[in-house]
Amino acid sequence: MTALFQKIRDLCLLSAGPQDMPFSTGLVKGLLLVYALIQIIGWLMSVDIEIAIFATGLDAAVLFIFVYITLRAFQKHTRFVQTMVSFLAVGSVFQFFELPLMYVVEQARDNEAPNADIGLLLVALYSWSLAVFSRIFQQTLDIRMLSAVVLTLCYVLITLMAIQLAFPNIGQ
Repeated sequence: MTALFQKIRDLCLLSAGPQDMPFSTGLVKGLLLVYALIQIIGWLMSVDIEIAIFATGLDAAVLFIFVYITLRAFQKHTRFVQTMVSFLAVGSVFQFFELPLMYVVEQARDNEAPNADIGLLLVALYSWSLAVFSRIFQQTLDIRMLSAVVLTLCYVLITLMAIQLAFPNIGQ
């Protein structure tokens, strides 16, 4: 277990890639559960439990479908399990660190007292997560970093649009 945490840390620090992660469908299922629980907790700061569960399910579905289609398009579908382990692990880590920041943002919003420092921390965290996601795509697909960044941004935009279409009142 310690070795797995070290690999996840190395992924987040851009010193490891998806090829370094274990090939385990059981691990994908376990990480999906962790990912979902952390995301539901995050959603509960601003929406009801039903919406939190459905938004999390939609997010996970978009992730799985986007990665699957992308890997098929690049004829790298045999890398699906390790890629999903990587994305779910990294996504869980970044969402875990995002939780306290989002709590402060929600408290500031309720008190109508914006906090620029927290905003900067969130931008830094989001930027770092985009860099890590891009690196995972780059190494998984054997593509240039610019192409991986574009792919990552497409994934993020598709996820945001899907959630906004399904739940138009989120974020208002």
